[in-house]
Amino acid sequence: MPATPSPHSQVLVTGAGMAGIEAALALREFAGDRVAVTVVDPGRRFVIPASATGSAFGISPAVDVSLGRVVARTGAALRRSRLVAVDGRRRLAMLAGGELLRYDDLVVAIGPRLAPAIP
Repeated sequence: MPATPSPHSQVLVTGAGMAGIEAALALREFAGDRVAVTVVDPGRRFVIPASATGSAFGISPAVDVSLGRVVARTGAALRRSRLVAVDGRRRLAMLAGGELLRYDDLVVAIGPRLAPAIP
């Protein structure tokens, strides 16, 4: 079981899909101001592809909103970049372009690898 976060712990969430956003929300709910959360994702939009089906049938609108707005609502900061490497021993994450981010805890929520179901 992970240790209770100490004040000012830095949590890095990589990926701002459904799992990454849920992780950021849960961290805010359970840890409050004891953690600073940074979400890393290169995207500009938060889209739930499955919601397009409901939209096509007039049931509900498709979810396609500003990623910055969604992340801000979780209380986290957004870094528009991509995770390229992790040094777990030193607790460093390397972003595209070589920028290094220190973290106390890392959540990797990069999503599935998409593959065609029918060739």
